This record gives sequence, C-alpha cells and structure tokens, in this order.
Amino acid sequence: MRLQSEITNNMAEGVILTRAKDAVIIYTNPKFEEMFGYDSGELIGKKVAIVNAPTDKSPEEVAGEIQKSLKETGTWQGEVKKHQKDGTPFWCYVNVTTFKHYDYGDVWVATHLDITERKKTQEEISKLAKFPSENPNRYYG
Repeated sequence: MRLQSEITNNMAEGVILTRAKDAVIIYTNPKFEEMFGYDSGELIGKKVAIVNAPTDKSPEEVAGEIQKSLKETGTWQGEVKKHQKDGTPFWCYVNVTTFKHYDYGDVWVATHLDITERKKTQEEISKLAKFPSENPNRYYG
C-alpha cells in the first residue's frame, strides 16, 4: 500500500477518483491539486464538473457526456478544457476508467495531463497552414 501511495503521490499526471453514483470527488493526488490550484483535500466532496471550463457546452454538459460514455463502455479518453480555481483556463488530456471499489462502489479514476502548450503549438501550425502568405519563412519552390 505504501508503494502504491508513493507512486500516486509522485506521478507527473493529476489523478482524481470520483464516485460514479453521484459524480462526487473522493480523492485527488498532489499533482492534481497543484495543476488546478487547490489546497490538499479542498476538492473532496465537490462535483467533478467543478474543474471543467465552459466552452460551447456547460461544464455539467461536458461531464454528462463523459459519464454517459463511462456508463456504456467503462472508459473514456480525450481532450477537455479545464480551469484552475482562480479561473485560468488550460487543456488536459484525460483518461478515465471505471472500477468497483470496496468502500465506494463503482468509481471513475482519471489521469489528467496538461496539454496547453501542445494545443497552442497546434493552433499556430494550423494558422500558418491556412495563411501561408503571412509566414515569411515559408519557401515556395
């Protein structure tokens, strides 16, 4: 158990454990708390949608779509816009798996990896590809 705890506490990804029956957070590792700007234990008891940023969908709609997939297949992965406690938006690649916990019943364990810089780079590449005349370093041969 100590080894598992050390691994989770030292992962590069943020880890969150959520009860499936009510989407309430029951565990976050230190990296998750740091990534989202919360103090240790501050997210426990809150709905998981609290960390989703609004996009063309509400945070609750995004959470609902993910939960629907989890109920149907037991897993979900993809990119989600999140926000820190202070409102600062950022992008995460999220991988979620369902399993049965002996105390909490069905739970969702999710890893979060901050991909904000990768998304910015992809956007820049996309802009340059759409407007090649604005790229003075582009060679036309």
